[in-house]
Amino acid sequence: STINIPTTRPSSGNARDRGVKRQLDEVNSQISASKSAESSTSPPSDSADWRMVTQQLAEKQSPHKGSNLKMNSSVAKAAGFQSEERPSPPAKTPGQCFFHSSVKDKSSTKSKASGKKQVKILVADRDPIVQLGMTNEEVQHRTGCKSEKYMLFQIFAICEGDIDLICKRYTSLTWYEEWFFFFEFMYGRTFTKWWSASKTYGPTVKHLMRVFRFKLALVRRARERWPKFVSFEEDIELRKPKWNAKYSERPGVEKMLVVMWDMTGIDAYKFSSAEDQRDTYSKYYAGNKFKGGIGTQLCGYGVTWELWTGHCSDSTYHEESGYLQEQEEFQKRYLVDGEIVRFCNVHDKGYRVRAANERHGNQLTAQPVFGKSDLRFKGRDTLFSASIASDRGGNERTVNVSKRSGYVKRGYQPGMDP
Repeated sequence: STINIPTTRPSSGNARDRGVKRQLDEVNSQISASKSAESSTSPPSDSADWRMVTQQLAEKQSPHKGSNLKMNSSVAKAAGFQSEERPSPPAKTPGQCFFHSSVKDKSSTKSKASGKKQVKILVADRDPIVQLGMTNEEVQHRTGCKSEKYMLFQIFAICEGDIDLICKRYTSLTWYEEWFFFFEFMYGRTFTKWWSASKTYGPTVKHLMRVFRFKLALVRRARERWPKFVSFEEDIELRKPKWNAKYSERPGVEKMLVVMWDMTGIDAYKFSSAEDQRDTYSKYYAGNKFKGGIGTQLCGYGVTWELWTGHCSDSTYHEESGYLQEQEEFQKRYLVDGEIVRFCNVHDKGYRVRAANERHGNQLTAQPVFGKSDLRFKGRDTLFSASIASDRGGNERTVNVSKRSGYVKRGYQPGMDP
């Protein structure tokens, strides 16, 4: 893999050069205006005279002729001189993918007045904080992964087996340390602050943030490349036998892909803007929230959807967030014996989505029975509602797993990018 070096741009010079360039830009704008105007009573309309004025202004304001300093390229270009553009030096050195972090003073008791040279140590020169061969108990305590092998399996799955991508580093830490730091900070049990992570691992907060964002981008890329839902055949093979009693394929029962949908909220701070406060406040949670859809198929495959502001209702989110359209396209693409297998969306009682489900591929809806006015439920309605409530209990585990990360559980905090 290659390192992305920032594109260099011509140097704008010092404060004096930038001031001269602004003056020249104003003169050039007057030149353009004088050319387009039919008649002008202010300065001469001859462009050659104007060009001479701009060059004289640039020469007068630039360094003295005897000086070793040259005219800035941006000033020369604005004045009409031919000059080579001297780009600013790149922010990174080509071929170097990380920098050493700030050195730490090891002998704080020694003063500069003593004349003795202070002993300093670089983070890159010390032994790794974590390395291969750690106990499963420590790995689970710090990262949430049940074992080191499971963590390595996740790394290989995220990077799709690309060794160069797995070993790519952005600091002086080893590749294993960077990945361990990512899982540890994402799990959010041993430390939750950037300064504490910097104190533990060594590199500065700036470099650790870069590592975290890169690893998080890899995780997101891997999630987007995986299918949104599992097919009908995969669902049958992977789910537990207990689901076959109710949803198995048999005469008189239609094939269906069952997805249990629910909503969950992510905490957000109280916004100072009245508009943001109104958009994110949720009456159900009695606070500022971001809400997202979470779905679970019978085989245990979890689906998480994008976050919306907490003010929108669950029914509006279900109809407009986009996963209904994704399910419609999915059932058209993955046919079973040449036939479409429709999705069956299992919802809680508060959803009003039956018509929306039918509009998108004639999808099915299963939710507890509504009581009209003060009418009592019939025995069959009571059993049906209890059955739906029992089935939807499995979706709560998916909600729990999706919010197990401490980084997600802390919610949307000030300074985060929306």
